Amino acid sequence: MNKKNKYYDIYLELETKILDGSYRAGELLPSEHELSKQFEVSRETIRKALVLLLENGFIQKLQGKGSVVIDRERYAFPVSGLTSFKELHKAQNMNAVTKVIKK
Repeated sequence: MNKKNKYYDIYLELETKILDGSYRAGELLPSEHELSKQFEVSRETIRKALVLLLENGFIQKLQGKGSVVIDRERYAFPVSGLTSFKELHKAQNMNAVTKVIKK
């Protein structure tokens, strides 16, 4: 592990575990305390790694619960081209309805 950027190395390891299915969508990651013991670093270092996971769309922080893995397939937005709100909902098997209300 790179001593200078331990948090980044931890981020990469957790990212890999999410991408390879070791941590599945909807599953809670181990607590900050458990991760700090596992990686033998401070909780602050773990928090920095978790912030990177959050910023890159891998996890969502739930107050009082911890960090839950996000279903990236369900919430992935296309990089090229435009996709409408209705198309996104259809891809997720959801219905979108537009109503025009006259005053």
